[in-house]
Amino acid sequence: MSRAIHIHLLLADDDERSAEIARMLLHSFGLAVDVVSNGAEAIERLKTQTYALVLMNIEMPVMDGLEATRHIRAAQAEGGIAPVPIIGMTAHTLLGDREKGFAAGMDAYITKPFSADTLRPLLTTYLGEV
Repeated sequence: MSRAIHIHLLLADDDERSAEIARMLLHSFGLAVDVVSNGAEAIERLKTQTYALVLMNIEMPVMDGLEATRHIRAAQAEGGIAPVPIIGMTAHTLLGDREKGFAAGMDAYITKPFSADTLRPLLTTYLGEV
């Protein structure tokens, strides 16, 4: 059983079922999670709230995760958003997707659906033991 810790994450995912599964998994690690449904909402949230990490779906309506990440990194460079690791998420594993995520400024990349066994080591890299 995971110990209760006070780490707050932002999850950007337009698929309600997928977001709920990810939220429950993150809660099982003792993490607090806010959920938004697109990249534009993620940017607005990051302007007013500090998060330890962002899980960003690649494909979303309004603004996808790649474009949102580019905006976030630009705003960080200007001091408008606090630095934050961004982990890209996608259900698609097309050749070049990982590289597109890194080119946009993502720190890491994970494919969906993911399990506790695949997500925990990635989170530990950026948050310490979860």
